[in-house]
Amino acid sequence: MRHALGTFCFAELVSPEAAAAKPFYGDLFGWTAEEVPGQTHPYWLFQIEGQTVAGLRQIQRGRQRWIPYVAVERLEEVVREAERLGGRPGDAPFEVSGIARMATIVDPHERIVGLWEANGCSGAERQELPGSMWWVEMLVHDVIGATHFYSRLFGWKTSERTFGHLTHGYTVYSIGNESVGGAIKIQQNWGKVPERWQVIFAVTDLDRIIDQTHGLGGSDELAPIEIPNVGRSTGLRDDRGGLFFAMQPRSV
Repeated sequence: MRHALGTFCFAELVSPEAAAAKPFYGDLFGWTAEEVPGQTHPYWLFQIEGQTVAGLRQIQRGRQRWIPYVAVERLEEVVREAERLGGRPGDAPFEVSGIARMATIVDPHERIVGLWEANGCSGAERQELPGSMWWVEMLVHDVIGATHFYSRLFGWKTSERTFGHLTHGYTVYSIGNESVGGAIKIQQNWGKVPERWQVIFAVTDLDRIIDQTHGLGGSDELAPIEIPNVGRSTGLRDDRGGLFFAMQPRSV
């Protein structure tokens, strides 16, 4: 599949124990891991039936986490624009042979997002299907400020939707006619929830995924919720504390 500029095209798991992180997701989602050359260390592509769904990268320090990537045309220019808007560089640009040039940025509120400059691959080959990235959303205190930063950076437009479980509504970002991601205002009754981008994977049986996560050494982050006309979703942590979300869409 082709990914338009400004859309989320890839999800990457970063871990200080990358090789050891593979079995959890292999058992949970049926992913295999193909090793490809990196500049200084191996890079792994998670795949289903030979189609790439996500990536895995070794980091020297920090915690295991998922990072969503946005397709861009000129990576360094986007990094400079992010700095001009109040963000800062994250991981320096690096290349995965025959795949892409990649980097991360940190926005003004310390949320991390990746940049993907295609160099042979426009991003994930499978998306919105079971076992692949279904959606990406941001938790924020200041939706207007966050929207200003990302709209200027990626050209996103906004619209608002209403869901029964959210008192402040839901902001949807789009490029042209394509919805690319969303933002949720953090509500007071949630407690101390950090601002972040979070990656949501499609599943066919949410209860089974929850049980499997527990069996593989993972844990619950959020209780399952029913989102009207969308599906059932929950937040989970893998066996090394990495946060991810699972969604059983109504259509799956």
